[in-house]
This record gives sequence, structure tokens and C-alpha cells, in this order.
Amino acid sequence: MLEKIIKVLNDDIRPILNRDGGDVEILDYVEAEGLLRLRLRGQCSTCPLSQHTVESVIKKILREKASIEHIAIEAGLSDEMLALAKEILNGGKKC
Repeated sequence: MLEKIIKVLNDDIRPILNRDGGDVEILDYVEAEGLLRLRLRGQCSTCPLSQHTVESVIKKILREKASIEHIAIEAGLSDEMLALAKEILNGGKKC
């Protein structure tokens, strides 16, 4: 099942998110519970429209094409944004 989820993410969801500089990563999949945990990355991680993207794109496509019902998605700062912020605060990179 995980292979099917990855295929749906790569073929159907990532291209949509990538157009706006975003992405999604799998944090965890518990097949016994049918629970998929994802994290928004890139521009999607802080976008004010991310909730709309989650409902109308990510969850809808995963339910239709991978039969996943329980999807939890974390938003907020991505690892890249945190690393960039630390670098800037430490004086290593200028905006």
C-alpha cells in the first residue's frame, strides 16, 4: 500500500504542489490503522491557502486513488525554513 501512496503523491499531488514551490513528505504510515501522516514543505508549509490545498487536493486525491481515509497533515515551518532561519540568525546568510 505504501508504494501506491508514493505513486499517487509523485504522479498526482507533487506536480500540483511543485508549481507553486511546495511539496509534501510522508512522516509515517500505519497500515493497520490506515493512518497516513504527511508534512507540507516549501511554500506550502506557510501558505495561507494551505488548508484549502490539503482538503481539495491532497486528501481528495489520496482518498480517490489510494483509498486512504485517515490523513493527518502537519503544516508550519519546514525543515528548510528552520535551517535558513538558523543560518540567518547566526549571521551566515543574508537575505
